Amino acid sequence: MRMPSSEKDRLDVLNRYMIMDTPPERAFDDLVELAAMICGAPVACIAFVDERRVWYKAAKGLESPETPREGSLFDAALQA
Repeated sequence: MRMPSSEKDRLDVLNRYMIMDTPPERAFDDLVELAAMICGAPVACIAFVDERRVWYKAAKGLESPETPREGSLFDAALQA
């Protein structure tokens, strides 16, 4: 799959996957645990970013299942 050329294209691809707000999955949880262990990090996550929020498919060390997109590190990375 080619990289989306615009934010609209990226959001279209994200929406086609229909992953937002899906139930937890062991494979994603295991990847987050492994990443945290390898990096010695208290926080790790797999996140998806839509128009308004950062949604955590799997997370370690985070209490909320989502955060606002605006002003987040994820938003800054997408705008870079």
